[in-house]
Amino acid sequence: MHRDGPPCIHPARASATPGTAAAPSDALDAARSLEVLPPTAAPGLEGDGIAVLRAGGQLDYYTGARWAATAPRMLQTLAIESLRQQGRFALVESDSAPFAANWVLQLELTHFEADYAQGGPPTVRVGLIATLGQRSARRAVMTLSIDTHAVAQADRMKLAADVMDGIQ
Repeated sequence: MHRDGPPCIHPARASATPGTAAAPSDALDAARSLEVLPPTAAPGLEGDGIAVLRAGGQLDYYTGARWAATAPRMLQTLAIESLRQQGRFALVESDSAPFAANWVLQLELTHFEADYAQGGPPTVRVGLIATLGQRSARRAVMTLSIDTHAVAQADRMKLAADVMDGIQ
């Protein structure tokens, strides 16, 4: 896991297929707009380091490797790209956009690490909580909790990063 030389930078990519996800209700049609708020992250996951969970629950990071941006920023960008690809909203924007959206999406990154606690290739775990709210009523409409994992094919940082990037 330790490596000398310049850091490897790993971008994450959205890979949603347009039209594959169902809208949560008829209220979310194409005439609506959505603002994806800046995500929050569990302690240790706020930065751009690729997190590693070691035996005993010790959080560490791959040496010489980092994400292209902080994990929360990547999550926000991926969520916006994915939601735009799905075409369920007339407008999907970040919190820095100048338009007032009808709906807001708050994301909380709860897990985003390669778990080496069991030995062998890491189990990559990604978890998040998504809360959809209606801006005008200032109320949450729904909350969805997602926690998924996959085992990397080998004990190599690039494979673990690729698995993190590919978990949906």
